[in-house]
Amino acid sequence: MLRFFTLQAEWFRHVWEVFVVDRPYEKGKQIRSYEIMDFLGAGGYGMAYLVRHRSSGERYVMKQLRPSSKKNKQGLRAHQNEIDMLSQLHHPAIPTLVEQFEWQQQEFVVMAWVEGATFWEQIFEQGVRYSHAEAFQMLHKLLDIVQHIHQKGIVHRDLRIPNVIVHEDRLFVIDFGLACKQDDSRPFLWEQTRQDPAFDPRKAPFCQSDHYALAHLVLFLLYSSYEPAANESERSWQEELGLPSRARQLLERMLQVKAPFRSTEELSTEVENLIKNHMDDAQNPSTPPVS
Repeated sequence: MLRFFTLQAEWFRHVWEVFVVDRPYEKGKQIRSYEIMDFLGAGGYGMAYLVRHRSSGERYVMKQLRPSSKKNKQGLRAHQNEIDMLSQLHHPAIPTLVEQFEWQQQEFVVMAWVEGATFWEQIFEQGVRYSHAEAFQMLHKLLDIVQHIHQKGIVHRDLRIPNVIVHEDRLFVIDFGLACKQDDSRPFLWEQTRQDPAFDPRKAPFCQSDHYALAHLVLFLLYSSYEPAANESERSWQEELGLPSRARQLLERMLQVKAPFRSTEELSTEVENLIKNHMDDAQNPSTPPVS
């Protein structure tokens, strides 16, 4: 009975936070020099808005720490972490940090707005299909950005499809809330980590965590042009996608099925060689161009 009342209390607390405490600001709300144009969405610890600067008319993204997370050490850490990481990164494909401030006892950070669509929006809303070669070309472009992040001693740790924006022929990486400093005090010991059931390959403070996430992103792109045969039973991605052996082995190393790449530079070089020598678009002649 005590457990029942505890669960009920937790449920009411969650409802109260979602619908009352963490209720987003409405369109037109003015916060300091900014006016809210749209609510973009909410994550674990923050809420994002598209805003307009009232003097310049420039558009920005404003992130607000969820009010319910203000007393949550993890939430405060994630909010400040993104600010710290963005302040160290200066790259045209990474949003520029504009300012951070407190307003009416709420925490905000403002950053450059990136126009474009996520891969999810491209594929499911715009009907874009990626051939094998195009998917690995996107990976090569992303690695140029990720290499800069790693050279600054930072691991993103959240390179999922919602956090990559495509605009014309350019890619942008956003959302550094889970980023961390790379652990240079010890090497990445693949043989040990793969035997540890508690090990999360996406969250470790090593560049290989980002390689792992990027492999899943590439598989998402590759499956956009996959058409299963009628009544075909489910098979492994290695069997279904029909990739060249070198491409398959590259993804297996990124996924840590086989010995991973030691650095992002090594991975980028391998992807470049793969595109030049082993990819053929003849298998997908009807694939529309990526735009």
